Amino acid sequence: GGIYGSVGAGPQRSRTEVWASVEGAPYALVEKVYSRSDCLYHTVLDANRAFLDAPATGFTAATALYTRAADDESLIKCWVRPNELAELRSFSLFRLAVIAGYEGDAAGVATYVARLGQEYPGSVYAAAGELFLNRYTARGSAAAACGEVTTFAENNAATWEILADYGYTNPSFEAADVCPVLKMDEANETETGAADEAAPAVTPLTPALAAIAPCPTGLAGYADALPAVLAASAASDPALAKTWLRACGAIGPDRGAVVWAELNDDGVPDAIVFPSRISDLGHGPNGAEGAVLIFHGRADGSYRLVAQPQLLGLPMPLAVDDLNADGRLDVAWSVTACAESCLTEVSIYTWDGDAYVALIRPGAVIAEGTATFSPVPAGDPGAGYQLVLQGGVSGTPEGGLATPHTEIWQSIAGGIYQRLRWTYDRTSPGSACLGLRLIEADVALQAQAITGYGPAIALYTAALDPALEACSIFGLPADQELFLLQGLAAFRLIQAQALSGDFAAAEKSLDALTALQPESAYATVAATWLSEFQATVNPVAACAAVRPLFDATPALWQITDHFGYNHPALGADQICYVP
Repeated sequence: GGIYGSVGAGPQRSRTEVWASVEGAPYALVEKVYSRSDCLYHTVLDANRAFLDAPATGFTAATALYTRAADDESLIKCWVRPNELAELRSFSLFRLAVIAGYEGDAAGVATYVARLGQEYPGSVYAAAGELFLNRYTARGSAAAACGEVTTFAENNAATWEILADYGYTNPSFEAADVCPVLKMDEANETETGAADEAAPAVTPLTPALAAIAPCPTGLAGYADALPAVLAASAASDPALAKTWLRACGAIGPDRGAVVWAELNDDGVPDAIVFPSRISDLGHGPNGAEGAVLIFHGRADGSYRLVAQPQLLGLPMPLAVDDLNADGRLDVAWSVTACAESCLTEVSIYTWDGDAYVALIRPGAVIAEGTATFSPVPAGDPGAGYQLVLQGGVSGTPEGGLATPHTEIWQSIAGGIYQRLRWTYDRTSPGSACLGLRLIEADVALQAQAITGYGPAIALYTAALDPALEACSIFGLPADQELFLLQGLAAFRLIQAQALSGDFAAAEKSLDALTALQPESAYATVAATWLSEFQATVNPVAACAAVRPLFDATPALWQITDHFGYNHPALGADQICYVP
């Protein structure tokens, strides 16, 4: 599988993955096979993978794939770049020149660079090829020539932008990827740029600390080592546990922590420990990774591990308090994981007498942002402290519009935290985008069980302001984009009004939509939905009545996916709201 229905996903092909447990080890990916594709882009992707595998497998596969990409005119354009075919074919010829250089074939380098100049004169890869040829001829080293090309790429964005944005399901591309430096003298080793940062050396324990427990060799060992450390720390000095972790390298600048608290009301101090380390496998900032270990103290002074949530990235404590004002202590932490950008997710847990249970709905995630708790403002429905997420701009091309937002999550009557509001920064130039204003309204509609339909109705009404702008990142004509988004805003407004019981307002809004867009599919959808809902007062049946209309016109829901993955889109089964 693996095919997304989103317009922003980019050119796609299904794949088959095989995962296996080798000799009882955890399951790992052992094979990935992609389905056949006529897209030139997919052939280039396959060639790029084969190129990076060359230190172990040789260049035969990469050469064949780049040759096909450069010469096979049956391969087709599959994305939205105006000069897509020429860009990808010139890149493929450039890579063939680089391969010739790595194979010591100076004549081959000259031949492919000459083709670039003849077939794609003035292109950025003709210039990159000339630079590679000159440096290779002067220094006799493909790796050294690639170093020069990387500097060129850093100053000429067109070299890497050609492959940088083919939708969020496809790999990104940077200056260092244009001409990677391969270590051909070491099997199974490939590098693009600097070598991986080595794990920092562990500071030797003092004899006194070593007598408590030796340092574990990995994160998994802290669950077994920490009970003795915590017992000694609770008996003598609460700071002792942190000192031991620091000596073992499990606490460092901006990573690792120990929090003492009384979590289960038995009068004995408990501890939440966040051991961390830096490694070339770490998914957190700067290669950091960590764990969350919750220990309960016993009356005899010993400690037992009661919770160890699974996570990927660097966890850090956010709060230990009665966050939702239900009389019980709650534990909140963030986990930051980084790839092209860093995503921070918030978890909140509370002890229910038998186990730690989640106190927040999934989805409390912010890209390149912050997570904090603050008192719930007077007049809001929640109690205690609210979670505030701020940021949301990944900084990647496929992330889309660089407009930050703020999310408010609250607990209602001691229940689990859920999102109440999503608001774009009105001081940001991109906040006047109609598509983004609809996201604010959609979040308000999802929260109607708590806030009522009033906020959503107000936001959908405001979204019909003709001063709001088109801002598709995929080049959709502005008039077409605004036509679809205004139709969607009117349809959702009609739904919110009718679901709130105000049929007169819904009929008035339908009349306005019909007058504004008499021939539009959204006018038909809205009229069909309202008629069915008035007859049945059943939102499920009403949405079922219009589902064929959405299936027949995918643009009606795909229009929400024109702003990048920083901004949530509606799927085909979400476009018609059901409480």
